[in-house]
Amino acid sequence: EKAIYDPGILNTNIDDFNSLSHLLIKGASVSGQITITEIEEILKSKKYQAFYTGFGYLPMFKTRRKLISNYQEISKTKVDKEIKVFEETRKEDFLYVKEDNYGTSLYRSNILLIDKYINRLKQLDYLLLESIFLDDEIMVDALKLYKGIISATFFKEKYSSYTFDDGFFNKELIYKKGD
Repeated sequence: EKAIYDPGILNTNIDDFNSLSHLLIKGASVSGQITITEIEEILKSKKYQAFYTGFGYLPMFKTRRKLISNYQEISKTKVDKEIKVFEETRKEDFLYVKEDNYGTSLYRSNILLIDKYINRLKQLDYLLLESIFLDDEIMVDALKLYKGIISATFFKEKYSSYTFDDGFFNKELIYKKGD
């Protein structure tokens, strides 16, 4: 009972979440790309501990391909392994792109901050804080915020150069089946 299953965005419903209960694992992560209502449904019927990332830059896309290395090779341009990519049509929005030994990941431009929902997630066993692209000071203050030591107003004023949002917590997705 030492393993924690973290499939990224795949645990989006109770069946996915509990699918490994026969293996006696310690717990699993809940997808960061579902609504607060869907998370609450998973937490009501979970068979083991639930983990959720509630702060930080979240990954949107992962590929085994080395996109930055490929770009360098084709363009004959030297680029860092961590870059910001800006869209031509939306110059204020960007994606963090990071390449490592396992491939390339793209991260959202806004920092997930769910402090106002924490009371609705009482059945959550662990709240994870993601530190990628962030320094120690903001991470310590994020921990203080979630522990109730500092206020959200103070936190947001101190880090006003960052953009925070609540991710997919209130964004219902509609899927249509193809023909």
